[in-house]
Amino acid sequence: MRTRLTLLAVIVMTLLCAGLGAVIVTSIHNVRTVELNRRNHDANTRAAGLDGYLG
Repeated sequence: MRTRLTLLAVIVMTLLCAGLGAVIVTSIHNVRTVELNRRNHDANTRAAGLDGYLG
């Protein structure tokens, strides 16, 4: 019984850690994507000559 409970605890902890890792990686990826989108937006407004009109 104790072995089964320990195995269940290990599986639960592994899943929790994997989920937390996925959340962290996704958050970092989203921050980088937002930064890339901002840079592209700035470059596009400059290229179109609209940098004085758009924020």
